[in-house]
Amino acid sequence: SNSGPAFLVGSIGAGVFGSARLGVGLYIIHVLAAAITGLFFRVDGKCRGNAPAAPRESGGALIESVRQAAQSILSVCGFIVCFCVIIGLLDAHGMFSLLAGQLAQITGLELHAARAALSGFLELGSGIGAMRGLAVSPAAGIVGWGGVSVHFQTYAVLADSDIKGGLHLAGRLINCAVSATLGYIFGLLL
Repeated sequence: SNSGPAFLVGSIGAGVFGSARLGVGLYIIHVLAAAITGLFFRVDGKCRGNAPAAPRESGGALIESVRQAAQSILSVCGFIVCFCVIIGLLDAHGMFSLLAGQLAQITGLELHAARAALSGFLELGSGIGAMRGLAVSPAAGIVGWGGVSVHFQTYAVLADSDIKGGLHLAGRLINCAVSATLGYIFGLLL
């Protein structure tokens, strides 16, 4: 559940912060954070993995891959829409502003940053869109976290596997902390 270079460089770097160079920096941070996080989950120096699937007829494999890809796209879009609606409903009823105000009080963040962090906690795209004018470190942390929406997207994929959701959550928390730290260092170097 890592973001790609087009999203980090184009959408976040150039689109939100007005700098493709900053987007490249975010991409490097994202790759480094993922590699560092991966070190926490290796066992005896080896990666954990599943046995390869048995080969199928080529026509059957194509049909199955297209079917699974379409299901995945619908699932991803469904969770994004769901969490955007949740944020919108919270905002329309004044709850989002209340929660953002409390977060700002507890953390010392300015209200705009607290709203962006809360949005990003729930849904990555909404949080990043709200980051305009803020520092790089929170954006790096939000990308490292991925948003609750992305977690549900991942759990939907993991439902048919032996991978435990708790490991994914632990990995995202570590990745968030590493990303925010690297983002802070990157921000100091700018």
